[in-house]
Amino acid sequence: MKRVPVVVFALLLGLVTGGLLIWSTPGVSAQGQSSANMLVVAAVTRKCIVTTEPMDFGQYDPVQVHATAPLDGQSRITVACTKGAVVQIGIDDGTSGTPGTRRMTGGASAVLTYDLFQDAGRTIRWGNTTTDGMDGGVAPSRDPRPFTVYGRVAGGQDVAEGAYQDTVVVTVNF
Repeated sequence: MKRVPVVVFALLLGLVTGGLLIWSTPGVSAQGQSSANMLVVAAVTRKCIVTTEPMDFGQYDPVQVHATAPLDGQSRITVACTKGAVVQIGIDDGTSGTPGTRRMTGGASAVLTYDLFQDAGRTIRWGNTTTDGMDGGVAPSRDPRPFTVYGRVAGGQDVAEGAYQDTVVVTVNF
C-alpha cells in the first residue's frame, strides 16, 4: 500500500518537471497572437423610383356646367429615393408637340386643352425644367413620398362628344 503514494508522487513530479523543461527550453515559446486591421467597404447607390396614378377628370359638359367653369381633377406622383437625394420632379407637355400646351385628343382632330399644376389654387404650372418643375427637396428616408398633381380642363371649350386622352412623362432628376 505504501507503493501507491510513491508512484503517484513520481508521476506528478514527472509532469511538473516535464512542463518546466518545455517552458525553459530555448527557441520554444507559448502560443502567440498577431492582429491587423481589415477595411470593409460598400457603395450606396443613389436611386429614385417614381410611380404615377392616372388623372381622371371625369365628365366634361361643354353645353352647361363647363360652358364657362373649368373642370378640376387631381392625381398623385409617388417618389422613393435614396436617403439624402435632392429631388426635382418634372412633367412634360404630353403629346401635343407644342411647348407650354397640353391637349387631350379624341377622335379625328378633336382636342380638349388642360394643364397640370403644383398647387391647389392651380396658379403654379407644373413643367419639366428646373424653373417650372417641382422642387421635391431632400429625401429624408427611402420611404415613398406622395406629391399631388392638380389638373384643370379649361371651361368654354366647344368640343365633340367622345373619349379624350393624353400621356405625359413624369421625370425625376436626382
